[in-house]
Amino acid sequence: MGWQDRDWARWTEDERRRFVGGGAATVVPGAFVAVVVSLVAAVMLGRPAHAPRPAPPPVYGTGVVVQQGGMRTTCTKEVRGSAGWICDSWAVLEPNQNAWPATPLPSGTICSTVVANQATRGWVCANTA
Repeated sequence: MGWQDRDWARWTEDERRRFVGGGAATVVPGAFVAVVVSLVAAVMLGRPAHAPRPAPPPVYGTGVVVQQGGMRTTCTKEVRGSAGWICDSWAVLEPNQNAWPATPLPSGTICSTVVANQATRGWVCANTA
């Protein structure tokens, strides 16, 4: 049986509208532009322009944050002085970056200079006393 012999192929226009609905599709002027604008708006609203960025990794050192020249800094290198430890190198922290205390040296280790190793997250001797 060919398609012309099927019941639906022999419907009148009134029967077709009753069962399938509508007639010929009509396109509203400006519909294409409206669809494009709405898609662009959906994409832009789905991804905010100022999405929060993940915080940068912490800087290990003393863990104390000090304001210097309007910048947040933390000490990452200390030198042993006559009055105790003196900070010799400061790291500038980025926005939303934290300063964490580095792991102390093993007990009994004597150094004249210590540096916070960012990879191991602990203090290491730079010079031995």
